[in-house]
Amino acid sequence: MPRGTNRPTNQKGRGKGNKKKGGDHHGHGKRDGGDHGHRKKDGGDHKDEKVNGGDHGDGNMDAGDHGHGNMDGGDHGHGNMDAGDHGHGNMDGGDHGHGNMDAGDHGHGNMDGGDHGHGNMDGGDHGHGNMDGGDHGHGNMDAGDHGHGNMDGGDHGHGNMDAGDHGHGNMDGGDHGHGNMGDGDHGHENMDGGAPNGD
Repeated sequence: MPRGTNRPTNQKGRGKGNKKKGGDHHGHGKRDGGDHGHRKKDGGDHKDEKVNGGDHGDGNMDAGDHGHGNMDGGDHGHGNMDAGDHGHGNMDGGDHGHGNMDAGDHGHGNMDGGDHGHGNMDGGDHGHGNMDGGDHGHGNMDAGDHGHGNMDGGDHGHGNMDAGDHGHGNMDGGDHGHGNMGDGDHGHENMDGGAPNGD
């Protein structure tokens, strides 16, 4: 085609069409995807989203009330969730699984990760962050009232928690377990560490 001329409207392969099915890389709208499967959902009430991805599966969810985001990912699985009330984010990841959750009231973030599992949670009231990680498991939690952070980690497990009132931080770590906690009133910290002793 000569330069400077208008392209015909029926030219194949150049149109602005939306592809519903993608191959491996950056396929959007796939519930069960191979590589780089992305799925995002914005729901009002009682919206559920489940994502099962092979590698680099991303599950992002913004829900109004009672939003649930469940994710099982192979490698580098990410589950991000922002929920209004009673938001639940559950994640089982193989390697480098990340579970991030920001919840208004009664937010729950549960995570079981193989290696380098990270569970980060910011909750308003009664926020719960539970994490079981193999190696280098990190559980960070900032909660308003009655925040609970429980963590069982193999090696170099870290459990950090900042809670307003009645914050509880429980940690069982194999080696070099660290449990740091700063809270307002009635803060409780229980820690069982292998060797050497946790700080």
